[in-house]
Amino acid sequence: TLVGSVAISHRLRFGSGSARAPRSARNPRVIPQPAVRTLLESRLPIGFTADGAYDTTAVYDLLTTRSAEVVVPPVKNARLSKSEEPGSSARNVTVEWIARVGRRDWKETAGYHRQARVENTFYRYKSIIGGRLRSRGAASQATEVKLAVKVLNRMLEFGAPQSEPVLS
Repeated sequence: TLVGSVAISHRLRFGSGSARAPRSARNPRVIPQPAVRTLLESRLPIGFTADGAYDTTAVYDLLTTRSAEVVVPPVKNARLSKSEEPGSSARNVTVEWIARVGRRDWKETAGYHRQARVENTFYRYKSIIGGRLRSRGAASQATEVKLAVKVLNRMLEFGAPQSEPVLS
């Protein structure tokens, strides 16, 4: 089901909430967009799931200093970092883990597959409800999103198959 607050493809978990992170984090010295940096610095995230564009030491350093779980797939030809920084060590663990069990098993075990579910959820939201908010005020926009989420969850209830185990 959809969550009541905003959750988008690059998931940033703060207990029960989420926030969007942009795709432009290819430079290892840059933390994406000031709004995301402010959000990361103002609240204590428990986890961060994003695509390979976030495979940067800056992202790992910022999140590991806050004890957040980072689930970002390293690039295919990733090498171990020689740096002793906590972020580099956390990334090295991921690189070694993938080398040991394979990328597919890592994605399933680390929970990376959930990112695709979130992306699919927002594809549904945007295709059925629309890609923009119609309300002007923040309180009205929050109400609009909550109503849209309730509508989509209700549609999902009606359309989801009911499975039962078959004994042979």
